[in-house]
Amino acid sequence: MPDQDDDNKFFQRATVFLVRPREELHPRSDVMSDGNRRKMSEVGIINQRYAIVLKGNDQKLEVSSNFERFARGGGFQWAPNTWYHLKSRVDIAATARASSRKVGNAVNRTEAWTIEVKTQDRAPGSSPGLFGFSPQESRLHR
Repeated sequence: MPDQDDDNKFFQRATVFLVRPREELHPRSDVMSDGNRRKMSEVGIINQRYAIVLKGNDQKLEVSSNFERFARGGGFQWAPNTWYHLKSRVDIAATARASSRKVGNAVNRTEAWTIEVKTQDRAPGSSPGLFGFSPQESRLHR
């Protein structure tokens, strides 16, 4: 029988900050979504207050700030239950860059960013972190 917490929508979304704020930090992480082609989770990293998120059902890589205020995305086909390497960079000149590739694919040092977004400003010294959103229906019950 599932725990009573399994029905609490509060546990669908999580943002975790990892270290003290730093001016020049370019977070990167290997990430994976659960779910299936119809109902995928969202997963990403936080850099200078911008969330760089692989949006499951939308099949895109998105850069957003406060999720409601500013969001720009570009198409990126990805699959559930597969590891992807996600990296980001936010410049002083107010440009956020992000890229993603399947883990195990060769890295091309001259490879262009998957998405580049002109931003309004940046928050220097913000903490990097991880973001995740998992719809209730895709959770495994014991």
